[in-house]
Amino acid sequence: MNLKELEALIKLLDDKDQFVVDQVEGKLREYYAQLPSSVWSSFYKELPPTSKERLYNVLARFNYEKSIDLMKTWLENPLMLSEALFIVARVLNPFLEYHQFLSLILRFTRYFPKDFSKNYSALEQARYTSHIFYKIEGFEWYHTQPFVKYLNPEYVVKHGRGSHITWALIIIAVLQYFKINWLLLSNVALTHSYIVIPADVKKTLYFFIDPRTGEILHTTPLSQADIEALLQTNFKHYNLLNIKSLVLAFLLDNVLPREMDDIWQIFNRFNTMIANSDKNFK
Repeated sequence: MNLKELEALIKLLDDKDQFVVDQVEGKLREYYAQLPSSVWSSFYKELPPTSKERLYNVLARFNYEKSIDLMKTWLENPLMLSEALFIVARVLNPFLEYHQFLSLILRFTRYFPKDFSKNYSALEQARYTSHIFYKIEGFEWYHTQPFVKYLNPEYVVKHGRGSHITWALIIIAVLQYFKINWLLLSNVALTHSYIVIPADVKKTLYFFIDPRTGEILHTTPLSQADIEALLQTNFKHYNLLNIKSLVLAFLLDNVLPREMDDIWQIFNRFNTMIANSDKNFK
């Protein structure tokens, strides 16, 4: 990487000639496609404040385009929820790489025995998981401003505090690595959500984890018809519905401040993409 050329290019971003700026952005786009996010992050930290702002604005724009492409690719084969959570986190952090995010998710797997999916009943799995995430890891539910921070999967998985929706999805994503498929179901206002745990193969029995507290429940205020309909869908559809809840949470009033309207547009685009893709999985 030619650091001197990068520094010179960044200075030219303020050029009054739009042709020059377009050429500079084109060259930076080439660098952006070639260099890992971690390299950009290290370089970015060494810049003076004005250059930081200049570069961040350009990289953010490139990152939004990249995030859209990543979501398109995931929707073609939505097998792992952790990948979708990474894409959401990537929108908010243009320097984040999947291997970095995945290492945060997979650190929880060290608590679980290898035979967890086979030798534990559904209720035992729920109790074990609740103990790990709420007793050992000590997750705390936060429902205060800034909502955008507490919805961000990267922040929540790093700090163990945040939205019940994001934390529920992190738990579900971890369990998927043990071939255990739990589901997220929220009320229409997204003020309450529950992890739905099928208790038998036919999915005629089920119970819940309240992601705010880790409490295991046999009933919830959610619609019985919605629960039963959810349990009849296939695995890929589960993942689409799971990530859709988080995307919709970002689109609620007062979550994203006005200066983040461009990010709101990205999540609105995600919502449309998921809705269109969802038609293929019904």
